[in-house]
Amino acid sequence: MLLVKRMLHGPSRAVFTRAELMEMMPAAKPGEKPEPSPTPTNRQLLFLRLLPASAAQGTFTAGTDLIAGSGQDGRVVIEVPAGDFSLYIGTWQTGFTYVKLGAPGADGPVVQSLRCRGGSEISGPHVVKSVPGPAGNLGSALRAMFVDSLELDHANWTGDLPAEFSRRRGYDLLPYLPFVLDADNAPAESDFNRTVRRVRYDFDKTLIELFDERFLSTYVAWAEANHVKARMQAYGRETHPLHGSMKVHLPRARRGCGWTHTTLSASAWNRRWWINTSPQPPT
Repeated sequence: MLLVKRMLHGPSRAVFTRAELMEMMPAAKPGEKPEPSPTPTNRQLLFLRLLPASAAQGTFTAGTDLIAGSGQDGRVVIEVPAGDFSLYIGTWQTGFTYVKLGAPGADGPVVQSLRCRGGSEISGPHVVKSVPGPAGNLGSALRAMFVDSLELDHANWTGDLPAEFSRRRGYDLLPYLPFVLDADNAPAESDFNRTVRRVRYDFDKTLIELFDERFLSTYVAWAEANHVKARMQAYGRETHPLHGSMKVHLPRARRGCGWTHTTLSASAWNRRWWINTSPQPPT
């Protein structure tokens, strides 16, 4: 899910096509170099939200939902009231990334790890065909299959995430989603920011659960069914720093990056995942 923010000043009228909104990119931060990436194979506009630029200083408000305001010609007309406003644009992209620093022959698309439901999505027929020995017994030729460290390159969405979030956390994600995805949001104390931080905790927790169930557990089960060990650099934002390493047969870490180093250091990042009880859902 790609979030783009644009500042609008009113009173004014802003007119965009849906295609223009979906092609917008976040403004580069000072000194930041954009990383080359392929053109997404598919885009879908999921939210379009307008709210006062000063909204984060007060109580939580979801703003004005504009997603249903496009006409039959695909244009979106935004009537901006007097003052400064923030426009939040959320586009679900697929095919926006590829394998980076892969071994020779490993370039190409990546697995949709938050959606993955079966071992065939992990291995593909080319893996089985390239290894000698009977099908379903890769262990006759290999000791282990290896997954590199878990950097999913901003992959933070899957089609049933809103439903899974609601089922697991007990409330609706969508009113809060634009602000949860806003990396610059919630640095200061206010009711708005405290609410966003609570929902962001639940959002990240849900992503970790889905990654564990749909990729990590699937990968380990597939390896066992094929009589090989599951080897993985099981660290990164998408997995629990301890649980992820304990699930695979052969956890591997770079120096200073394994759970024996990072979790025992009690860094602020990892303390976040040691909380066993989620904050209360926003009301």
